[in-house]
Amino acid sequence: MGTAKKPAVRRIYGVSRTPHRGLAVAGILLGTLLLPALTGCQQTETRPVLPTVTEPPLNVVESSQKYGPVIDDIRRALEDEFPDISWRAGDAYSIGERTDGQCSLRLPSFRSNGDVVGASDEFQRVMDTINPVLEPNGFSRVSVLDEGSKGWWSVTSGNAQGARVRIFGRTSVDLTLSVPVEAGPCSDEELAVLDP
Repeated sequence: MGTAKKPAVRRIYGVSRTPHRGLAVAGILLGTLLLPALTGCQQTETRPVLPTVTEPPLNVVESSQKYGPVIDDIRRALEDEFPDISWRAGDAYSIGERTDGQCSLRLPSFRSNGDVVGASDEFQRVMDTINPVLEPNGFSRVSVLDEGSKGWWSVTSGNAQGARVRIFGRTSVDLTLSVPVEAGPCSDEELAVLDP
């Protein structure tokens, strides 16, 4: 009887490898090298680049007067684009310190009464609708979604004063605008001068 022929053995860096094992190892190594690069590309594509803050903050009243019309115009543009979806008032004015110590004013927000995500072709129509309002008011153009938890849809725009417009949600969505302000105690006392 003949002796079964053993598979050829190659030595790579002093380690015995059969041909098929060598290919498997090479594939694992290649995948290990490429995975971080591919993951990094994906993260870069879904992270909006916001403008650098170069302008000083306004006080509470000035910020309300400047940015109140902006959030109203965004809401109206969305109502025109999605006439079957109405918007209701959300949270009222609020003020507080951010993690960096900056005092921030949050303007009254709005919430949709319908499924904006489902109606907007994965938020593309939302971005196309709000950009003509954002850009003339000094805000950055939105073209990519924010990173976030699975099932959440969100876009963010900013300006040189550090103001941020966000639209986010799963089906119904919230529309918010916050901005750094120059305030003394950075407390609710500052809101007494504003209309509810």
